[in-house]
Amino acid sequence: MSSNGTVSAGYGIMRGPAIVSNNPIALKAKDELSFDWKASGRSDAYDVYAYLLNTDTGETIKLIDQTGALAAESTPWTNVKAQATKDGNYKFVF
Repeated sequence: MSSNGTVSAGYGIMRGPAIVSNNPIALKAKDELSFDWKASGRSDAYDVYAYLLNTDTGETIKLIDQTGALAAESTPWTNVKAQATKDGNYKFVF
């Protein structure tokens, strides 16, 4: 995965997409995938949005849409599960 996000001076705001898979993975319809994620609050709130992008069709599958409104707010480790809707090549976008 690689990052092409930028940070706004003085505010520490990451503009996305911040992380995108370098290479797509081939999935068949109904293939399942899962991963664990955690957000750790420090000195600022956060918004996390992640999806799978079918690079063949442009279709997206939402994986995460979460906001931490408080500066020190964190999440526990959470398992995300998703299923490919169509055959295709997919990239992770966060």
